[in-house]
Amino acid sequence: MSTELISLLPLDVGFDLRVTKTLVRLTGLCVAYLNPAGKKCRTTGCIETVVEELAAAGYHVVVAQTPTGQDVQCTPTSSAPIGDGFHGENVTWSVRDRTDTYWCTGASILQAIQRAEWTPDQIHPLAERR
Repeated sequence: MSTELISLLPLDVGFDLRVTKTLVRLTGLCVAYLNPAGKKCRTTGCIETVVEELAAAGYHVVVAQTPTGQDVQCTPTSSAPIGDGFHGENVTWSVRDRTDTYWCTGASILQAIQRAEWTPDQIHPLAERR
């Protein structure tokens, strides 16, 4: 994944991505964003940590895709797809099942992809698609 800073700040994007619930396609793990109080923050780390921090701040984030091109996303639980009902406390990971029939959800990326009957090696981070 790229270490270049990605800014989700309204000043750089042109609007507040959280308000419009715009899906952010994250191709790097060094991100500037607004926290729930509107304060500028920066985060880095592993995919799950960065994405869950952004989702907890109100962002809707896509970091990977299945072999069929379906998004693996993490959102605030209050905005998560209804899916099969397995949500996280604050954030929920979601992915379409293998037949693209329904959303599989979970408290972690691993839980969601396993519920959708994907294996971790089948999931492709967006950064690899550059």
